[in-house]
Amino acid sequence: MHFTAHNIVLADGTETKPGSIPVANYPWILAAKRCLGVLYPRGYEGLRGADLGCLEGGYSVELARLGFREVIGIEVRKANFDKCRFVKERLAFTNLTFVNDDVWNLEQYGIFDVVFCCGLLYHLDRPKQFLHLLASQTRRALLIKTATAHDSLEGTVLPEVTTHEGLRGRWFSEAPIAKSETAS
Repeated sequence: MHFTAHNIVLADGTETKPGSIPVANYPWILAAKRCLGVLYPRGYEGLRGADLGCLEGGYSVELARLGFREVIGIEVRKANFDKCRFVKERLAFTNLTFVNDDVWNLEQYGIFDVVFCCGLLYHLDRPKQFLHLLASQTRRALLIKTATAHDSLEGTVLPEVTTHEGLRGRWFSEAPIAKSETAS
């Protein structure tokens, strides 16, 4: 199985992307752990966490390793979901579940104490509406890591500024997800 993004250290010590920095050492994971440590100084037992658009499962694994009662990683792309299942099999964590679903179906999975939304928001066509959904499904901590665009990017022709969901911004094209890559 070929991992392209997350180097996850598995139970036997092998890595999913040898030679890369392990997910556990990513700066934003370390920052998230510090933040959660302040919010939950007595630990994570009994807490539910979600990792949205979990890609290969690395961030979900890190939440599970913290000792959350339950962590659900949601991934729409089948190829990525298969990697998540591989990771789950190699770790055998009882507090970790991956689902092949669209993050817009988050309500189906209940309320979470902590939601991790990393590298997803800028892929959505209704980000403001999605943030409202996240707020309704998050009890205490919503951790978002996203990309932003500058007003000018040297050497790049930018799309015109428009208004969407009452917010000003620019639309950038993204390749559509093939039907074979999504949940069935």
